[in-house]
Amino acid sequence: MDPALLTALVPLLAAIGGGLAFLINRADKRRIRNEDLLIAHLEQQIKEKDRQLRRKERELRALKADATAWREQLIENDIRPIPDKWTELAEEPDAN
Repeated sequence: MDPALLTALVPLLAAIGGGLAFLINRADKRRIRNEDLLIAHLEQQIKEKDRQLRRKERELRALKADATAWREQLIENDIRPIPDKWTELAEEPDAN
């Protein structure tokens, strides 16, 4: 190859390489930022679901306490509640 051509190609290839490195770095930073935003969003959703679960558990305990009190009132007044026993809730299988 002609030395003048090599002298012209080296800076051109260096500029192209530098431009590609800049674009790849920029894309990586954007990807990392988007991943961080997604993780923060998912963590927020998990916290909200945990709050909802705790609220539903409190509601269930309150309803069960009320139902137990009403059942006991029936029994105290010689009224046989139907069903005689509490219905057991089925366990959900593990999602593993």
